[in-house]
Amino acid sequence: MYDTIVFADFDGTITMEDTLVGAIRLFASPEEFQSYSQKLAQGEMTLSQVVRYAFDGAPSEHLPRMLEYVRGVPLRPGFPDFLDEMERRGVPVVVISGGVRQFVEQTLAPFRDRLLGVHAVDLDASGPRMRLISAYDDGNELLKKTDVMALYQYRHSIGIGDSFTDRNMSRAVDAVFARDILARYLEKLTDGVIVSHEIKIFGMGESSVEEALREPMTRLANPTLAPYAKLNECMVRATAKADTREKAEAMLAPLVEQVKETLGDVVYGVDVDSLEAVDSGLVLDRGLTLSAAESCTGGLIAKRLTDIPGASQAFQGGIVSYTNEIKETLLGVPAHMLDRYGAVSREVAAAMAEGARKALNCDIALSSTGVAGPDQDDRGNEVGTMFVAKSEKLWDAKEFNEASDEFEAINIE
Repeated sequence: MYDTIVFADFDGTITMEDTLVGAIRLFASPEEFQSYSQKLAQGEMTLSQVVRYAFDGAPSEHLPRMLEYVRGVPLRPGFPDFLDEMERRGVPVVVISGGVRQFVEQTLAPFRDRLLGVHAVDLDASGPRMRLISAYDDGNELLKKTDVMALYQYRHSIGIGDSFTDRNMSRAVDAVFARDILARYLEKLTDGVIVSHEIKIFGMGESSVEEALREPMTRLANPTLAPYAKLNECMVRATAKADTREKAEAMLAPLVEQVKETLGDVVYGVDVDSLEAVDSGLVLDRGLTLSAAESCTGGLIAKRLTDIPGASQAFQGGIVSYTNEIKETLLGVPAHMLDRYGAVSREVAAAMAEGARKALNCDIALSSTGVAGPDQDDRGNEVGTMFVAKSEKLWDAKEFNEASDEFEAINIE
């Protein structure tokens, strides 16, 4: 018996695109696909009938092409962090999809041992024609999610979904996180509409955020403000309840602006996925290119940037210069600078950024060098001391000492 369990949809919830719809589009004509959609919307066909009509009897030779397409569909950026948080809280996650098992399992393979269960529709492509197989097809849903939920014993349940295929699941759980079609459906069932906006913050701790916003937080009852500590950053959720979404949005608009004005430059976006997604978007919008030279972060900057869909249009590459030799040979950091200031210094951080910008022929380069521990370095820099630099026409470097939470910014001509 689980105290709390999470049931999550797959297509459009964990993935950025609906792989089932995308796969159908590969071999169905636009006219045929439009016909399916209209009949489903008008109630002339059930979802089970539409999917079976599209897949059953289709040539099995289509499957490799469909799997290739699915491999290119990105996950929502927060999915690994979500699994981390559920593991920390001891809450198991079950994925229930009305989509094709091969699509789901291929995508979730790196996370399979972190999921309590994965349920989807089997696609038999062993013969010349494909055939869908589902033990939970009730004629309406190809895989009835509430029947799958009944396989588990639990006291409390949370549902996560995005489409009309998640309606029954959403009404069977204690709490639901909904987006898109499902959110609009649930709004019609509730007495009033609840709308939230997430204000993302980097460079200010949760306690400082709470102190800055204490007056509106204690004064307001609807709308409300609530700060949350996240990994490496903070978030403030502004929430309002009203008769309609439009009224709730009107209540939230001045409050969100007040938070942005109060906190200033530490706010990097509202309802955005991540800091790196915002940064990548700004670089792309300006037609610029970006690279990274990393020491203590060991490629993490490059990884976070390349996790963003479309990153290849802006990100040129990265150099992990973990040793002084690599800093000298690949980034052109002068040996006398390393000898005089040490690898963990604002001077070397700036030189690394400039070297990466030149070596990788980009508009902007970032660099990182610091003391990861467990002990201080030979120059006496404490664990957590870190220098981050940016090279454009000027070098900007920042020192962040984790022990004291102090930032120092310098400009190097």
